[in-house]
Amino acid sequence: MLTGLFLAVALLACPAQDMDRSTFLATWNTAQKTQDVAALSKLLRKNRELAVQIFLDRAPQRLDRDIEEFDIWVDDFVGVWSETYHSDFPEIYDGFLQMLSPRARFNRLGLTTQNFVQTSILFTKALNSKTVRDWDLLHLSAKALLADLEAIGDLYFGSKTAMLVGYGYLEGFNPEGKDQVLALEFLAKAVSFRDKLGYTQDLEYAEMKKQVVQLQMFINGGAVATADAAPTATGIALAEGSEWVSAPLKH
Repeated sequence: MLTGLFLAVALLACPAQDMDRSTFLATWNTAQKTQDVAALSKLLRKNRELAVQIFLDRAPQRLDRDIEEFDIWVDDFVGVWSETYHSDFPEIYDGFLQMLSPRARFNRLGLTTQNFVQTSILFTKALNSKTVRDWDLLHLSAKALLADLEAIGDLYFGSKTAMLVGYGYLEGFNPEGKDQVLALEFLAKAVSFRDKLGYTQDLEYAEMKKQVVQLQMFINGGAVATADAAPTATGIALAEGSEWVSAPLKH
């Protein structure tokens, strides 16, 4: 089994998908027109990560832009996901977005695009250098972002950010600044957020759960906690038809 930094870097790359974004959308639209739920479900299973990213892009946009195509796509995605995975993740997250005011959605956009991407870059830099300074910079940025995401109630990006903080305290990644108790605290929070969303179907979630169990055993005097894997892709694509929002990271 691959362990340590090599596997961590491998998992930071985007998971392999069956097709690219444009091909996926074209294929989805064809099946959507005939309401071929079986075809849509199969397409979702083969391209789950890509489909989730498109959902995260279109769900907030449809609330602020008059795009009927996005309305139809999001509503159908909610139904297909429920049929395929028997979970309410898209419905829960879409409901959260609908509860936000226009100003809150605008503020969220800055947090989940520019700020989140910048924090992900800091994580990658620290992962490569393994220096205490770079991990401290990552934690400073990620904890501030996490507080803002928790304040608005964004469990998806809150989980992603808590995950980055938690992995940054594992000995395998941050040997000089390791803190197993803090690693457990933040990874358990990331898992809890995912559980509340009902989004538990991917490798990223499975690896976090594994780390939480190992950390609990270590802290309770059992097996030594190791850093066998790091997050899957942490970045997100820029929303369709949008531009970067000027929202500097808080320090």
